Amino acid sequence: MTEKIAPALAPVAKTPHPARITCARCGAHWTGLTTCHCGAAQCHRTFTGIRAFDIHRASGQCHDPATLLTRTGEPRLVPITRQHWSGWGEPKEDTRWAGEDMSA
Repeated sequence: MTEKIAPALAPVAKTPHPARITCARCGAHWTGLTTCHCGAAQCHRTFTGIRAFDIHRASGQCHDPATLLTRTGEPRLVPITRQHWSGWGEPKEDTRWAGEDMSA
């Protein structure tokens, strides 16, 4: 005799909420394993990656990302908004510059 078993319902896919990392000193939060946050006393800015972080730390000091320009006067870092946080990154990462959605 063959046993009839009702088909199991497929599990409902859930969009996982990314784990947020929070700075205990300033309260900033971000997601992503390549994101960098500067913990210097007067800085506490968040960057999309190590390159952007390194650009802001020229000469071993923190520099205001909004004031960093290339030799031609273009911004080296721009504000970038991700899905769950915002920070600073290179212009090619910004959707206004790259023309494609890079939110993460």
